[in-house]
Amino acid sequence: MLTQLFFSLASAILVGIIAGITCLQLAGAIWMLNLMSSEAQVQMNTAYALYLYTSIGFAVQICVQLAVNFER
Repeated sequence: MLTQLFFSLASAILVGIIAGITCLQLAGAIWMLNLMSSEAQVQMNTAYALYLYTSIGFAVQICVQLAVNFER
C-alpha cells in the first residue's frame, strides 16, 4: 500500500501535511490544558510522548488508506 503512495507526489505531500497538522493539534491541546488549569500542569513525559506518537501513527495510517483507495 505504501509503494502506491510513493508514485503519487501529491498524495505523499497530503499525508505529510495531515501528520504535521495532527502533531500541532495535539501539542496545542496540551498547551491549552496548561492555560486553563493552573493547578494541574501537563508536562512532557513518557506517557504524553507515547500518546503523541500513537495519535500521529493512527492519523498517517488512516490518511494513507484514504489516499490509496481514492487513487484506485
